Amino acid sequence: MSLGISEPRFAGLSQWLAAAGRLQVLPTVLGLGILTLAGLAALEGQLVALNARAVDPRPWLIGAAMLGLVGVRLLERGDTVDEPTRPEVVLEPWRLTGRRQLLGAVLLTLGGLGSLAASALVFERSSDAAVTPIWVASLLAATAGCLLVMRRRMDVPSRKLRLPRLELLVLAVVLGMAAWLRLPDLARVPANVHGDEASIGLEARRILTGSLSPVFATGWYDVPSLSFALHAAVMRVFGNDLFGLRLGSAIEGLLSIVVLYLLARRLWGARPALVAAALMAIAAWHVHFSRTGFQYMQAPLALLLTLYFLVLGIEERRAVYWLLAGFGIGLSIEVYYAARLVAPIVAVYLGYCALRQRGLLSTHAPGLAALGFGALVFLAPMLTAPPNLAHELDAYHVTTLQDVLALQVRNTLEAFNMRGETSLQYGHPTPLLDPWTGGLLAMSALAALFRLGSARGVLLATWVWSALIVGSVLTLDALFSPRVLIALPALVLGPALVLEQAWRGLTRVAGHAGTYVFGASVIALLALALVANVDDYFNVQVVRRQPADRFT
Repeated sequence: MSLGISEPRFAGLSQWLAAAGRLQVLPTVLGLGILTLAGLAALEGQLVALNARAVDPRPWLIGAAMLGLVGVRLLERGDTVDEPTRPEVVLEPWRLTGRRQLLGAVLLTLGGLGSLAASALVFERSSDAAVTPIWVASLLAATAGCLLVMRRRMDVPSRKLRLPRLELLVLAVVLGMAAWLRLPDLARVPANVHGDEASIGLEARRILTGSLSPVFATGWYDVPSLSFALHAAVMRVFGNDLFGLRLGSAIEGLLSIVVLYLLARRLWGARPALVAAALMAIAAWHVHFSRTGFQYMQAPLALLLTLYFLVLGIEERRAVYWLLAGFGIGLSIEVYYAARLVAPIVAVYLGYCALRQRGLLSTHAPGLAALGFGALVFLAPMLTAPPNLAHELDAYHVTTLQDVLALQVRNTLEAFNMRGETSLQYGHPTPLLDPWTGGLLAMSALAALFRLGSARGVLLATWVWSALIVGSVLTLDALFSPRVLIALPALVLGPALVLEQAWRGLTRVAGHAGTYVFGASVIALLALALVANVDDYFNVQVVRRQPADRFT
């Protein structure tokens, strides 16, 4: 690495620095030092916010975000290891002359026609028993058709998920911990049963008794009935009671952790994926909505599934993955309202990729067609009502829209580290994240969530800010945590990526010893976060804030 100094009197110094690699290490050392300062500032800000002192925690948290950005940029500058390039996928030429391809084309046609027939029958108010089999058959036909017409790879085998033993062990520990936090004593903790939770259970029972269509209808609060049908399916197997209702949410929560790991591993690697999965597994916010019978966990799961299949489609160039991503977009319209951000997030991500990569539209034209086809085959659009501005003006005791938006923005941004949230479904008046995760989020706010120089950065930024703006700033009573739960996977990815940069930096400076030392530090940090979340939820939240007699 050269500084461009050519004077003879500096030749010896330059040679010594280059030989020792000190010019490459210097940005790394500075980055690690600045990240350490960012961590201390974030921790102080969190402690000030928790202790409700007269001191304002905002300067500490803003300082942590700015230092975190500088530290990460220095670490990136000192990282001379290039990202591994993936070989170009080569597919066999298009041929629709073989039996397999012709059968696939026929099945795709039948899938589209079946979806149209189901739509017509729904419009004519035909019985659910007549429509549902046709709709399900159209989904299966479209999937089978994509598999048959799909061109085979001619270059290398597809990237299969082969996990090293240590990684598999860590993942098993993370999932075991997640299950331990979500499954034991599920029907009694939390003891409080919110009215909305009871209403969802009653709608699921209506589906079980046949008085509500499981797919082509709307139920309580104009929510599509498929949202209740997912809970009804679990209740049919595991019990038509509170345990069965809540188990549906617990399964969705556990699946969201698995899919977050799979998505993050594809985009950023194994270590950030495991750290992000662990942070979400122990988050009290995620634990609560996994232990209650609301539909809110459906939104992050639908988004994660859609993005995972979309990334698979782009990387593997297989139409069936694009089709499944299209199904995910359709599913997002049919579950909890917050999931309707899925389609705009996918559109922004693909739009950015198209601008940055020449020929992306032509290369992935079949996949894009499969994406749209899958969404159309699955989709049954529902309309939602706009936010009620009159409610906000009365609630905040202000007179203008500008005042409302200013308060909404402040309440949204401060909910994770300072303020808490407003819903009765969670009722958490203190910061949504524990001090350790919240501090890491403050450090990563600028470094990971405002980085628009790559498709991955645009995806994270779009994911977080669309959820915060559409799901909180422009809706009722910011911050209403059920609507913003869809952002939680991205919010924990930011800290995981900052930790990964520091991890790699210490490895460059100290070798294998640095790797092991930082790994032990990450484990200790996760343990502290686990203790904080367990205490906050099981000793404070469900005992003091949401006791059994609050609603029941």
